[in-house]
Amino acid sequence: MRGMRTFVFYALGAAAVAGVVGWNARAAENRATLEAETARARDLDEARQVGEYCWQRQQHLAAEVLLGRVTLAAAAVELLEVNRDRPGWLGALAASYPNDPDPRTRAARVIVVWTSSAAGDDPSRHTDAAGRVAGELDQMTGRYE
Repeated sequence: MRGMRTFVFYALGAAAVAGVVGWNARAAENRATLEAETARARDLDEARQVGEYCWQRQQHLAAEVLLGRVTLAAAAVELLEVNRDRPGWLGALAASYPNDPDPRTRAARVIVVWTSSAAGDDPSRHTDAAGRVAGELDQMTGRYE
């Protein structure tokens, strides 16, 4: 009987250790998952902040072009610089404006679109700037009418 009790005791002890080890393994796995999700959330938050900054910068550049404070060419160069580290941005730009010869011209087109938006509901503001901005774009692309 004594041998049987010893066996049961060791068996229960081994089962308890296995349970603790299994629990610790799951806890470590859960901790690793949580750390990975936290890092991913931090990366997404950083990407969102960068995206918001670029968006605000783009709106500002469009307003500056609309007001005649910055040339379209200079705004396009700055827009490319602001978005330089955003993965996929240049690819999306090329897909949006496939007929334009280079990224600078494509960025200028983005600014042109945004100048219309920045003009808002004031037609005189839009009309005055539209000809000037269109002329600048024609100079950049080499198309003159």
